[in-house]
Amino acid sequence: MATKIIKPFSENLNSQVRTAYLESITRPVSYDGGKTSRPRVRHYKMWEAIPPFDKPIDIINTVKCPEQNIWIWSDLHFGHNNIIKFSDRPYKDTTEMDEQLIQNFQNLVGPDDISIWVGDVSFRGYTETAKILYRLPGYKILIVGNHDFERKKGLRKMPFDEVHICYNLQVDDTYLAFTHYPMDNLPLEWINVHGHVHVHGHHADEVKSTSHINVNCEFIEYKPISLQQLIDQVESMSTMKKAGNIKPAKIDYTEYD
Repeated sequence: MATKIIKPFSENLNSQVRTAYLESITRPVSYDGGKTSRPRVRHYKMWEAIPPFDKPIDIINTVKCPEQNIWIWSDLHFGHNNIIKFSDRPYKDTTEMDEQLIQNFQNLVGPDDISIWVGDVSFRGYTETAKILYRLPGYKILIVGNHDFERKKGLRKMPFDEVHICYNLQVDDTYLAFTHYPMDNLPLEWINVHGHVHVHGHHADEVKSTSHINVNCEFIEYKPISLQQLIDQVESMSTMKKAGNIKPAKIDYTEYD
């Protein structure tokens, strides 16, 4: 396999992604045959209020081997009873689910590794959530999800090392935009690494495309995937695009949050 050139987070690129992301989630969705409408994300002002993170680290040059020491996953939903039934998760209760997710992480991620969490971390309170996160090794980056807010009060407090509403990396000539909600307004040379879409609901099949990679834990065996695993998917999608085999997503936002 040819060596990939991986470029780290760019503040300039992230400013562009942030603008596009906020445009995407605030775009109006019509109801009742066009008689009524609302923004795709009802409480979008809470997202707008989150400032860009000050001085993010260069994750590519921080770890020994980026492909093997950077990990990605999403939508853990620690402590969320209903998600077990809603998404057919193979756990009898949240205690079993949380412990298995913790163990899966601990089995893969080392103390000098970096993990990117693409939203929807926990339904537990601060103390219990903090206890979970402190058990998990490495430097942790949160890409904010819709369940990472206190209802109408703003962003939940959780002990992450960095917090962003969007994030970016570059693999060769392909740009990666990490966002919780899937986007439909990125240029062709971008791939959207997202969460939010579960096994059931939110039209999971309609988000499958050559521009989207869903890292919801339900689709990745409830384990974080390495950056190398992500790159393998990016390479496959890029090859399809170059061959003219472009599959657009058919994202339905009518029930988005």
